[in-house]
Amino acid sequence: MSIYELKKMLIKLLSSNKEIKFSINALVRGLSGVKHKVDLYISHPCSLAVMIPCGDLKVELIKAVVMGIDIRVPVVLLINEEELMNYEKDFRDILEEVPVRIVLYRKPSEEYSRLYQEIIKECKS
Repeated sequence: MSIYELKKMLIKLLSSNKEIKFSINALVRGLSGVKHKVDLYISHPCSLAVMIPCGDLKVELIKAVVMGIDIRVPVVLLINEEELMNYEKDFRDILEEVPVRIVLYRKPSEEYSRLYQEIIKECKS
């Protein structure tokens, strides 16, 4: 399952939940005035940005950190566990200090339901 298929499955699950209002590929304006693009933006019952990195993980992590600081909304980053292992030493300290929640997965085809539950849990907290 590709990242795009994972995104489609999450959209399908979120659409079936009538309590959740969300946008796909949304632009969220930060305090700086810059508009940040997120894969999914949940606006109700909470404000939550969800990103699914598909490029260079270092760049995506930095974008998520900057976005989390600028938009003042929690950011959930769905990352393949194997990819994060390559950069864990570089980003461990940074990720402990910023408002970015990392949710790891191994096989998106088997874990999309768990990822959906993690997003819902983060939204309720």
